Amino acid sequence: MVAIYMNEDVTWVQDAGSDQWGTPNTPTETAIKAHVRWRTRLFRAQGGGDVLSVGVITVKNKPSHKDKFTFDGVSYPIMAITRIDSFGVVDGYRAELVSGGTP
Repeated sequence: MVAIYMNEDVTWVQDAGSDQWGTPNTPTETAIKAHVRWRTRLFRAQGGGDVLSVGVITVKNKPSHKDKFTFDGVSYPIMAITRIDSFGVVDGYRAELVSGGTP
């Protein structure tokens, strides 16, 4: 059901971790379809501070908190991830996009 709303082209930059010396590996970039909804929302971070979310992206596969989404030339980190259930079946995931994305 959620898939019919995914009509925007987004690049999913997946974190690839680090090698044995701690050097970051090259992240994997995948072009996907997603639904982006812009809205401003204030979140409480794990450390106790306030974080401003600028939008929500809906995707089919679960992202990691270390991943980023890139569209319109701007890369946005992820703040929170929520699972979308439809009658007990996982239908997708929503990720809050953090302000301060980098071009």
